[in-house]
Amino acid sequence: EAIKAFEDAIAYYRETRDRGSEGAVTRRRGQVLLDAGRLDEAARAFRAALEVFREVGDRLDEGIALGLLGTVLPEAQRQEAMSSLEGAVAVFRELGEPELERAAMSSLLSLRIPVPTAAEWRARIEAGMIDEVVPGLWVDVHVLGGQDDEERQRTTEELRARIREAAGHNATREKRESPDLPEALA
Repeated sequence: EAIKAFEDAIAYYRETRDRGSEGAVTRRRGQVLLDAGRLDEAARAFRAALEVFREVGDRLDEGIALGLLGTVLPEAQRQEAMSSLEGAVAVFRELGEPELERAAMSSLLSLRIPVPTAAEWRARIEAGMIDEVVPGLWVDVHVLGGQDDEERQRTTEELRARIREAAGHNATREKRESPDLPEALA
């Protein structure tokens, strides 16, 4: 019903030539389609909204549509998704919208650096690739080239020590900030 209502509203705004409202309703329709799991239709709606926002010069809504489009596209359209999210980051940076910029950058980074699956984490642990496991935190340390083996080993050990220190510091702070815990648990 909601999707039909949005379609009726889009037709009305087209008829009255209210392009800004047409774009806003088209984007909202895309969000409803996304919530319904109809990703291809949602992507088409976000593209249509993006076209309208560009036509009317609404940069903020253009950035939002770019961000939504970038998050809904399937793996087969990864390059377009990355391009959309890069565009959203640029628009939000231009407009001085740091929270929206961070959200778009986070989505972009998740495309560039996919989160490992549970099976991939398990394989990393078994292969000894996970350097530290702290409750609620996985730290995967990689020291990249340009260093000899001794320097790489020293740098890796320093990183591991800092991770352990930070984990211990956070655990101590959490105990101090949780006075409701029984002494046995603190």
